[in-house]
Formats: sequence, structure tokens, C-alpha cells
Amino acid sequence: MPLYKGTTEIASGKLYKATTEIDKVYKGASLVYEKTVPPIGINFLFAGGGGNGGTGGGAGGGLITSWGSTQVGGQALPSIINMDAISGISYSITVGAATQNTTLIRVNSNNSTQSTIFTANAGGNGGTPSNGGSSSYSAGGYSGGSGGGAGGRGNANNYAQFSASGGTGIAGQGFAGGGVSVYRGLFGGGGGGATSAGGGQSSSSQNHQSSGYGAGGSGLYSNITGSYIYYSQGGSGSSNTTQYTTTTNSGDAAQAGVGILRMTTAIFNGATLTGTYTTNTVGSDTVIIWTGNGTIAFA
Repeated sequence: MPLYKGTTEIASGKLYKATTEIDKVYKGASLVYEKTVPPIGINFLFAGGGGNGGTGGGAGGGLITSWGSTQVGGQALPSIINMDAISGISYSITVGAATQNTTLIRVNSNNSTQSTIFTANAGGNGGTPSNGGSSSYSAGGYSGGSGGGAGGRGNANNYAQFSASGGTGIAGQGFAGGGVSVYRGLFGGGGGGATSAGGGQSSSSQNHQSSGYGAGGSGLYSNITGSYIYYSQGGSGSSNTTQYTTTTNSGDAAQAGVGILRMTTAIFNGATLTGTYTTNTVGSDTVIIWTGNGTIAFA
């Protein structure tokens, strides 16, 4: 509701008592004026929990970030997010364990509403074919932020080709898992990662029993925290190992996810935080790294 001096509207954010700026004005119990505060632009990186491996590799968790220039999931990175510094507005961070989503939610306690800003989806699990008998079996990878790798098992007497597809990834979060197209033996595709698909496996031989496993898809090498770390790497078929060293709370295959916000230290000093987190100071910025659920508010 605007305020007026005579017939002239008072510009929002410019109401003073002497030299002190006034934040709110009430008429009785009704709020009639509130200072407008511009939203705060903040960089971020959120990764869902990675998928578990089977014969096919587990996928890296879906990755959403504004930091850097390398495309994720085949798309350009989103812009920074604008977060409100208004009384009653907070932001809830839910960090997913392996196979669970990581989310950022805006909570408005003034009117008891909330809205999801984004969800970094969990990575898909790797496929595991049945075992036993004289038949051949295949199992597709599961879809997610990135897709899990497929698995295939061919009996020694099998002379017919069989195949399965890797799970699909979500555009802007990750890539598909690797598929299999084989005859005899045990094969697993790699789980997809944030920046490339999992490796597939194929065999054209009907004359011997063999095995093979595709490499996991590449993750994103990011220094949003001040140090370079790989996030959301896919796991290889069978062993579920990643191409590069994995870390906890990275969104790599079989790992929990993470929620990271990076802002100027001046903004950080005015914020209220809860939950399981650590902070790093990088130049004039402060980075908050949630490895468990938490909240942040700026007013």
C-alpha cells in the first residue's frame, strides 16, 4: 500500500524519521508500508545424490550450477539466483543422500507458502540382470538426473544378440548411462555424469564368453568452493568407480549430494544460517557448503 505526503507518493525505500530509515509502518495492526529491498544475486551449485551401481554403473546426481562456463547436461549454465532479504522469507536446503534429490525451497512464513526454486534430481541406479538358467538376461539402467548404466548377462550357449539401454538423464543436469549390445558374457555400461554420457559395451563375437564394463561419465570440475573438486561423476560398470577421485557429498555415483551458495562476505555477515554446513572465505566472497539439511535467511 503506497504512502503519500499530500498528493505525492513517497518512493518505496525512502521513508525516514530524521536521519533514520524506516523499515515498516503500521496503522493499528495493519502493515501499510514496508521498505523494498532489492533481491540478492547469489551463485550456487546443487547436486543430487548419486545412483548405486549394479552390473551397470550408478549415475552421478543431477547437477545445477551457475558457476563456471562448462555446460552441464548439454545445456548452458543458468544465471545466478536472486534471493530476497525480506522479513519472514527464508530458504530451505534439503541435501539428498545417495539416490535422493537435493532441493532449494523458498519459504514465506508471512503467508505460510513455499515454492521450489529448483531440484537437483538423484542419479539413476545401474541395471542388474538376472542370473541363472540357460537364457540371456539384460536390464536397462534407471533414469534420473543422469542415467544409470545398463547390464547384460549372456549364457555360454547363447548365440543371439541381446541389448539394453542406459537410463536417461535430465537436460541441464546430466547425461544418459551407457547401453549394452552383446552375445555371451557379463557386460555393464557406465553411469552418466554431469558433462558426458556413460560408456557403452558391445560385442560381435558368438564364439567365446567374455566380459566388459564401460567407464562412468565425466563430472564437472568446479572451484566454486575455492578448490577444484569433481561433482556428479558417473560410476563404471561393475565396480562403480569414477574416472577421477571421488569425495563425499559430491553427487558422484553412490555418494550423497551437496548444496552450495557463494556470496559476498558482506552479504554473508547479515545472513542467519542453520543446519549442517561449513564455510570458506575466498577473496571477498564466502562460500557455504551444506552437507545436511539447513536454512538461510537474509532479514
